[in-house]
Amino acid sequence: MYIDPIILNWTLMLGASFCAFMVGRLLYQQTEDEVIEKTVLYLIQNNFIRAQKNENDEWEILDLDGEK
Repeated sequence: MYIDPIILNWTLMLGASFCAFMVGRLLYQQTEDEVIEKTVLYLIQNNFIRAQKNENDEWEILDLDGEK
């Protein structure tokens, strides 16, 4: 049975891409809350936004002029 090399190449490429996608998805699966928390912490650490911790040990984002 003859298999066209172009079809075989595309099939192997699609199969490898699917496998790589699934491995990445399983290794780095995060919840929305984790993604949001990491984004806000990144913005605070790199001085893109101003924030301070409140009495509940949660980050509170401040206005640009530093007032609440």
